[in-house]
Amino acid sequence: MDSSAATHAIVVCGHAVYLGGRNLSPTEATDPSNWALLTFQHTETAEFINHVRKGVSLASQDPKSLLIFSGGQTRAPHLLSEAQGYHDIALLHRFWGHEGVAARTTTEEFSRDSYDNVVFGIARFFECTKRFPDRLTTVSWPFKEQRFQFHVRSIKWPNSRFNFLGVGVPSDKQVAVRAARITMSEFEQDPAGYGHILGEKKQSRNPFQRQNGYAISCPAMTKVLDWKGPEELASSCVPWAWKDSDNKEES
Repeated sequence: MDSSAATHAIVVCGHAVYLGGRNLSPTEATDPSNWALLTFQHTETAEFINHVRKGVSLASQDPKSLLIFSGGQTRAPHLLSEAQGYHDIALLHRFWGHEGVAARTTTEEFSRDSYDNVVFGIARFFECTKRFPDRLTTVSWPFKEQRFQFHVRSIKWPNSRFNFLGVGVPSDKQVAVRAARITMSEFEQDPAGYGHILGEKKQSRNPFQRQNGYAISCPAMTKVLDWKGPEELASSCVPWAWKDSDNKEES
C-alpha cells in the first residue's frame, strides 16, 4: 500500500458484512445469501456496493487520498469484518476500472458505530501515514449527514476540513429517517456513544470482544480515544495542529 503522500482520508462506513469473497460475479455479490444482514437490510445490498463504488470513485479523483473501509467484526458467528467485506467487493469489481486506487486502500476493522467511523478512521489514517489528514470525507447513508456533522464537531474537527457524501436510498426511508432522528438525539446526550443506550449498541456490535490498539499506534490521539463524554471534549485534548486557526475562521 502506497500511502506516503496521502493527505485526504476517505472513510467508507460499513453497514453489513459481505461474506462472498473476491471470486463471485458482480450480480452474485448482490445476493443477500452472500451477506450477514439484519432483517430490514435484505433489499439494500446493491446500495452497500454503491457506497464502496462511491469511495473508489472519490479516491480516483484525488491521488493524495487514502481510501479506508471502516467497520468491525459485528456479526457473529462470522469472523469477517465489515471493512474486509467491503474491500472484497472493491476487488471483485476490480475497483471499477480504477485499479490504481487499490494501492491507496486499507481497512479499519474496529468501528462499531458512526462515531467510531470518524475517530478510528482518523487513527487508521495516522497508522498508515504517520500524520493526521488535512481533509476527512465520510461516505454513508444520506440520512446520517447530521450525525456525522455532529461527530466531527464533537472532536473539534473543523467543518472546513470535512465533507460528507450521502449515497443511496434505504429499503424503508421513512423508518430509517425516524430512527436516525432518535439516534441523533441519543448522541446529543451521549456524544461519544458510551452511555447506557448507545454503549449497549457498541457492545452488541463487538461480539468477539475485540480491542483496538490505536492509543499505542497513535498516542497523540490518546485523550480523544479515551474520551467517553458526556462532558464536552476539551480543545487541549485534540491533537489536530491546525484546529485553533480553522475554528477561528469558522466562528
